[in-house]
Amino acid sequence: MTAREEWLARNPYNAKLPPTERRILRSVQESLSWDLLTRKLQGELDPELHFTRGHCYIATEAAYYLHFHKQGYRPYYARCEDGGTHWWLVNGETGELADPTEPQTNGEFNYEAGSPQGFQQPSPCKRTRELMRRVRARWRDFR
Repeated sequence: MTAREEWLARNPYNAKLPPTERRILRSVQESLSWDLLTRKLQGELDPELHFTRGHCYIATEAAYYLHFHKQGYRPYYARCEDGGTHWWLVNGETGELADPTEPQTNGEFNYEAGSPQGFQQPSPCKRTRELMRRVRARWRDFR
């Protein structure tokens, strides 16, 4: 198993999700790449950091619009100690958490510090649309 596959396999919160939701999150993770980062983050982040680092907003937005909004999930957001932010989804009825970039947290993120937050734009941003296109290419049923 490659290091990337090991990281994808270690998602303690995501592991509790139903199979469809886990497959969607995995497809989102597998579709992430350096070119989807903002230019600012490309200049700031070390390419050796976990491959999901810096992608949490677009990964969360893509997962939400592809499927999770239909299941009652809402976006959540928190400021991180390093000054950055982290985004994930929470089911409004069950409290179930879905974090498309959870592998970067090493299981050490305090999700309790988050609060519901709308996305920054009323429709997916350009980078999110590209990520969604890649995921749809993997999963034809999302069309």
